[in-house]
Amino acid sequence: MHRLHIISTGLIILLVSTFAQAQSRGRNLIERASNTRQIKASKDQLERDKKELAKFKKDIAVLETAYTTKEFGKVATLRKNLVEDMKREIAQSKVKKEQAEREIAQSKSEMRSNNREIRHDRRDFSRGNNTADDRNDLVRDHVNRVDDRRDKRDDKNDLEDIIKRHNNQKKILDAFQATSNIETKAAATESISYLQQFSKTLVKDLEATERELREDKGEQREDRRETRDDFRERRERR
Repeated sequence: MHRLHIISTGLIILLVSTFAQAQSRGRNLIERASNTRQIKASKDQLERDKKELAKFKKDIAVLETAYTTKEFGKVATLRKNLVEDMKREIAQSKVKKEQAEREIAQSKSEMRSNNREIRHDRRDFSRGNNTADDRNDLVRDHVNRVDDRRDKRDDKNDLEDIIKRHNNQKKILDAFQATSNIETKAAATESISYLQQFSKTLVKDLEATERELREDKGEQREDRRETRDDFRERRERR
């Protein structure tokens, strides 16, 4: 009877361990697929940001020339188009804010999954079986936890920057639209100044997209390493 109890306990431990490993593999596959999508989205966004920034700067130069040559009909048309461009950029900032919020939620989910894996590996280590392998598992878990914490911190910083940029863009747009007397030199100077300020937010936005792409590629490398670790762990347990 005692022997049967030992066998049953061992079987339960094996099943729990196998289930935990399967969960870990599944989590890593999901994370890899998610990062692949994010990398593609960041690359597409980067190309879009570059084109929009170049066009915005060009339109500012054309507007400045129109002010100088006193082509006020052209000025009015250009101002109207630039307002629409700024509204589009502000709407895109809102979408990026929502995306950053989703990435924070994903980072939290990854941290919870990693914490469950750490608890599982600690139980394995405390049982005294495969001590060397279990010690390696704990080391890998610690590395993953550090990575997850860094990812979460980066995501929170990204969100804060996006919110600040979004609010600043709205203030600049309001100020630009308030310069209604377009036929004065003062209004022209003020309008160009606001547009140049807005252009700087687009540069910051582009830099943020480049940084996001680097972070996504870093997370992809982490996921590949975790997948290799899972494969190595399965091989060690055979």
